[in-house]
Amino acid sequence: MKICGVSIICAMLILIIRQSKQEMSIPLRAVCVVVLTVGVLAAISPVIEFLTSLLQISAVSAYAQPLLKALAVAYLTHICASVCRDCGENSIANFAELGGKIEILLISLPLIKDILEQAQKLLDMI
Repeated sequence: MKICGVSIICAMLILIIRQSKQEMSIPLRAVCVVVLTVGVLAAISPVIEFLTSLLQISAVSAYAQPLLKALAVAYLTHICASVCRDCGENSIANFAELGGKIEILLISLPLIKDILEQAQKLLDMI
């Protein structure tokens, strides 16, 4: 709820500033996004700590770590692309999203390799 309240306050501030000084609305928007991102990260840190402790116990931790990294890349890429679109730079936002997709692919390549190796072992058993 705090994040929603801060979001509404930021949106109202940006709207007020945009009416009087248009050039100041973009830096204010960037500051608001940073503040909200820090708030979201602070709110989600207990979840991340719990998942980390759970994954250390689990036998699938080798698979879960790249998945969590990919999820983090996806969220950061989405935030970056949204900021770029808010600034009117759709082409830069598209390239940021493309870069994020490529990074997720690079993170997932070891998983894909392991899955294919396991599938090959299963096929060899037949």
